[in-house]
Amino acid sequence: MTDPGEFILECSREKERFLVSIRPYSPLASLVEFSGVSAVSPLVTGLKKTLTEYVQSLHGEGHVTSLNIPHAVRKQEKNMFCLSATVGGGTVEFSGFAIERNGLIVSTAHDLESIHDIVVRLDNGEEVAGEVVKRDALRDLSLIKLSKNLAGAVPVGKGRRKLNLGEKVFAVVCPIHNREKVRTGVVDEPPARVNGQPLWQVNMDVTPGDSGGPVFDSDGRLVGVVKGRFRGGWSRGFLIPVTTLRDFLGLGER
Repeated sequence: MTDPGEFILECSREKERFLVSIRPYSPLASLVEFSGVSAVSPLVTGLKKTLTEYVQSLHGEGHVTSLNIPHAVRKQEKNMFCLSATVGGGTVEFSGFAIERNGLIVSTAHDLESIHDIVVRLDNGEEVAGEVVKRDALRDLSLIKLSKNLAGAVPVGKGRRKLNLGEKVFAVVCPIHNREKVRTGVVDEPPARVNGQPLWQVNMDVTPGDSGGPVFDSDGRLVGVVKGRFRGGWSRGFLIPVTTLRDFLGLGER
């Protein structure tokens, strides 16, 4: 017999059989309990991890899971690429995204002061040579030309110029060290100005290699480019607005 509002799921796999009970715990929470299965079972630990990440994503914390990534954002993943370059005897890794199918990619400009040759890893794993054809240190943006055409591109002209406080955004970045390809964040502060340039402030987990990645709203519209994070923390991210990107590309106002 179940209590009011309680649900019981009976699950089985090969020789395993267990029950999952879900019942109200408080006005804003539910209690999930397992029976017939070990607490250290991969089934239990995997579900705990998924639920924890989902709750964190609602508050702009941690990483977003595949369960709550909008389809419109998923469609843009193929237009993001992992980039690398040799700097001072070492290798720097960062992100970028296609803006034209003829092989034009946008990324950030920092760490590329004297770099002309870039290695771009495509979605299928193929590595293609790229050349920095334009760089703007003030706006922190660079334009890279590939030697081949691309299957798709992010429509910069349809990007959003304004964001709302409390709005959720999604960054698509290079999954370095097996990290997630999509990060979630929340616009939780008014725009800041650094060296005279406007930057969106977001509560988002930003790590090395994320710079240059495109950021979208839940409808898959471009809203900015990952610039970096606040030094001294990991969850304060800065985004270059679409208006700055349009100025860099010479698109102006429309």
